[in-house]
Amino acid sequence: MTRKADAKYRWCKKYNLPREDFYWVWAIYSNAKNCDICHVEFATGKNSQYSMKRKCMDHDHGTGLFRGILCANCNLNKVPHKNKSWLI
Repeated sequence: MTRKADAKYRWCKKYNLPREDFYWVWAIYSNAKNCDICHVEFATGKNSQYSMKRKCMDHDHGTGLFRGILCANCNLNKVPHKNKSWLI
């Protein structure tokens, strides 16, 4: 298995995605420019991984199902997980 295929497999497993759904979810993730909740523009650049404005894939921790693209702040703090079902 190539490194790229291995990364795709891990991503699908983490978010409970069938492999055939990988490309449309990846397209949504990679094209997202703003948080689905607070609409802040996502951080980009060298140190964006440390920013609370970084892009996060929101998913249900029980089922792994994809719900939307959020900034780290909304994903971790602002909205309780049980109230994010509207993103599905």
